[in-house]
Amino acid sequence: MTRRLGMLSLVLTMAMAGSAMAQQHATLLLDSGERVSGDLVDMGGVGFTMNVNGSERRIPTGQVVVIDFAGDARSLPSTELSKLGNDGQGVVLGSGEVVQGKLDDIGGTRPLRLTVNLAGGGTRDLTSNDVRRIYLSRPTGTGTTATGTPGVGPQGAGIAVPANQRWVDTGVTVRKGQRVTFTATGEVQLSSDPADKASPAGSLRGRYPSGGPMREVLAGALIGRVGGGSMFGIGTQTVPLPMPADGRLFLAVNDDAVQDNQGEFRVQVRPGASR
Repeated sequence: MTRRLGMLSLVLTMAMAGSAMAQQHATLLLDSGERVSGDLVDMGGVGFTMNVNGSERRIPTGQVVVIDFAGDARSLPSTELSKLGNDGQGVVLGSGEVVQGKLDDIGGTRPLRLTVNLAGGGTRDLTSNDVRRIYLSRPTGTGTTATGTPGVGPQGAGIAVPANQRWVDTGVTVRKGQRVTFTATGEVQLSSDPADKASPAGSLRGRYPSGGPMREVLAGALIGRVGGGSMFGIGTQTVPLPMPADGRLFLAVNDDAVQDNQGEFRVQVRPGASR
């Protein structure tokens, strides 16, 4: 009996050691602006599993913008951002090389095993020791208008809000309670299904996103955010909306996974007088 208990204890100890090794410290930048630091354990159907201060947290893949193995996902180098693909995706290696492609899988033990679907076709296997950062979509604040700079675009054009980008910086700073008028036009495609389309009011099928920034708002609808939080729906309403906080104004298409989206909205932003 003593020998059997000893063997059981050894097996449990080895299992716990293996579980502890199957992770690596990382900081996840979410599309809400939140940063989650802890041990990255896995990437599966439920999204990313993080061990944060001893507690397990699962984060849907569509909410993650950057995985940073080398820092805290702040002050991201412009030299990296300029080398990302048109979809804003890429993997930055320790050498500084940027591999354009989409993260397909994370697993294994320390170092974690990463599989990337390359933009030009094929796959590439890496380890977390090889990688500084993984971009799943272009980070907040790197969006541009048709003129190439953040802000309220030329008359009649408006701000371009691509469906395959998380958040677009309007270049407009608002005050809490200030009323802003939005005029949105255009149509976007929310998946590889040509019929899965949305206007600024939301999905033409009336569906909701399973893990989008605002689950209570129709998929594909135009939404806004002030600063790192305080999200609100916009849609096609033309009544001036009161801003929920002080800070920079961002716009986005409400969807859980934006990588396969197509098209863009054009949005005119007209801030009223601040209080």
